Amino acid sequence: MKLAAHVAFFNETSIDCAAFDFRRIARRLAPGRPGGGAPSTLRARGNPDNDWLLRYAVRVLQNSLTARVDFDAAVAAYVHANLPLAPVPGAPEIRLHRPHSASRLGRWLSDMGASERSPYWAYPWAGGVALARYLLDRPAIVTNKRVLDLGAGGGVVAIAAAKGGAREVVAAEIDQIARVALRLNAGANGVKVSVIGDDLTSIAPIDVDVIAVGDLFYEDDLARRVTETLDRYVEAGALALVGDPGRAPLPKDRLALLAFYQLPDFGDDPRTGARRSGIYAWRNVAGFSASG
Repeated sequence: MKLAAHVAFFNETSIDCAAFDFRRIARRLAPGRPGGGAPSTLRARGNPDNDWLLRYAVRVLQNSLTARVDFDAAVAAYVHANLPLAPVPGAPEIRLHRPHSASRLGRWLSDMGASERSPYWAYPWAGGVALARYLLDRPAIVTNKRVLDLGAGGGVVAIAAAKGGAREVVAAEIDQIARVALRLNAGANGVKVSVIGDDLTSIAPIDVDVIAVGDLFYEDDLARRVTETLDRYVEAGALALVGDPGRAPLPKDRLALLAFYQLPDFGDDPRTGARRSGIYAWRNVAGFSASG
């Protein structure tokens, strides 16, 4: 089995393989390289991409992949048992797995060795919910389009795009726990979403018609990277939409207001707290109508 076949095999599984660089591993294991080399029984002359080397590289990866599968299964079991599905305030057509007082989410994260991770994915943020509401109300914006949800979290925007009839929805999320929850949320809402773990702020744009950013301007460095990313996608011809409740790092001079909603934000009491969250177009996009 050649390299492409190995990569295809892993890509066909639900395992996220973004962290694995097969060619780098093959070079690292090449005979004669300091610190490298496969066991003597596997060594052979010739190209370092020979089948034996690829089989050895895949064998090395299997332990890591097995551990990742076990981790994902543990996350899924916890989410199913402790985070019941509940309608999203402001977008009740969508149900997400959400924690409650007895979920002990912080304790579970500590037990999983992930206490340093903020479980932002477990809660609906106002900017993301507003953007989801906007797409649900104006499905023509995404119908038959390829849509990217950048920093997808629990997937509320991605799910809204899929419900709106998008031809393909890609949800990019770098947190492994969030990706598991996102897949579960998409399944619970009966939609198909392709979940990837790549950091898309550091690479060239992928081929999409719409890029949606729900509530990512909450920290200065992240805001800078998202700004640069949106610029690249707009230059590549994509429509860029942003949902945000007006957090400090939001570059307001780069935005055109399309709509706003009064919604509770993360940490607010949904019975009493609501704030204005705007929907914006990033720069002017030829041929785009705010009415969808």
